[in-house]
Amino acid sequence: MSISRRTALATGAAAITTAAITAPLVIKAAGVKTALAGDPVIALSDQLRATWTAWCSAMDAHEDACHRAGLTILESREVHREHGIEPLWQEVEHRKARFWDLQARLLDTPATTTRGVLAKIRGFYGDDEIANIMAGDLPCDPLGSEFAASVYRDLERLSRGLPS
Repeated sequence: MSISRRTALATGAAAITTAAITAPLVIKAAGVKTALAGDPVIALSDQLRATWTAWCSAMDAHEDACHRAGLTILESREVHREHGIEPLWQEVEHRKARFWDLQARLLDTPATTTRGVLAKIRGFYGDDEIANIMAGDLPCDPLGSEFAASVYRDLERLSRGLPS
């Protein structure tokens, strides 16, 4: 993901709010579950972005605690434990693992709509980067190969249903 930590923190509240309300709504009707939320990729992308923001916040909190204690972020776990900073490091690790899990799920989940394809791209680029791209600027980071392949597969699959 190429958004800066500052950008992630600045847009984090909106991403967290969006992720909290975009969980799929499911109704059971005659034993059949009907998804009303639309393309599942959209919710996964929102969750990925919110997790990125939370990961950045956790890293900042850990860094700040290390600096206040006169430590570097690379000090041993034992030193961090002695200064009460270990839980902050554990939070960083938890958020990081969650991010990579969500990213893998996002890339493996086929988009069922063009909005889902756009959501996959938003999973890689932050809002500021997308605005720059839309203004004609080159992205700071090229779209990762895993994202490009996943987006291409989605577009290819979705285009089969369109007239030529």
